[in-house]
Formats: sequence, structure tokens, C-alpha cells
Amino acid sequence: MATNPPPPSASASSGAATGTTGSVGNPSQMSPVSAQTNQIIEALKPSLEKNGDDLRRLLAASITGFIFLIGAFGYGYLHLDDKLDAQNESLSRQIDGVNTRIDDVDTNLTSQITSTNELLIKSNTELDDLLARIPPQIQPIPSK
Repeated sequence: MATNPPPPSASASSGAATGTTGSVGNPSQMSPVSAQTNQIIEALKPSLEKNGDDLRRLLAASITGFIFLIGAFGYGYLHLDDKLDAQNESLSRQIDGVNTRIDDVDTNLTSQITSTNELLIKSNTELDDLLARIPPQIQPIPSK
């Protein structure tokens, strides 16, 4: 059975106490597996730092793109809002014109109904006068 290596904090503190340089600890005090892992980490550090820089640039580009997108949507909304306001004003003018025409037709119909009612009243009065002047019809006496 393999023995477990000491925890990283113990090896880091022992490396710091002995004054050796290294990011994790003194490789001479590590197990061979830990030393190999340390070498792999040290070899990968430059590429990891380069990847970190790439990620930072990617994040900055993403934030810039997002801000640009928000600005484009804001501009589009304001532009669309102006067009909708213009269409609303045009529609309001058209509705006002239709309402004016409806009022004119209503006034015209009201005057026609009034004159028709006056003619009916006059006709009924003349018919009543005519009926009053006609003598009643005499019924012939029936013969047996």
C-alpha cells in the first residue's frame, strides 16, 4: 500500500521555513508523484496565464458587444416610438375627419327627418280638412 503524501499546507509551510523557492513547496521533500504533479503545473503555468489573458479579452469584447447591442435596441426603440407617434397622429386626424363627416350626415338626416315630419303633419291636416268638407254618402234604401 502506498503512503499518502502530507497535506499541501504542510509541504508549503516546510518549504517556506527552509527558504527554498517554489510555488508549492520544496520538491526534494515531496513524494515522487507530488513532484511530478508540481512539474506539470509549473510547465502549464504560462499557457494557463495566456488562456487567462485570452479569457479577459473575450470578456471585454463580450461586454462591449452587449453594451453596443443595448444601445442599438435603445436607438431602435426610440426610432420606432417616433414612427408610432407619427402614425398615431395621422390616425387621429383621419378619425377626426370621419367624425366630422358623420356629424354632417347626422345633421343632414336630422333636417330631412324634421322636414319629412312637417310634410306628414301638413298632409294629415289637409286630409282631415278634405274629409270634413265631403258630405257623408247617402246609403240607398234597400228594396225588398
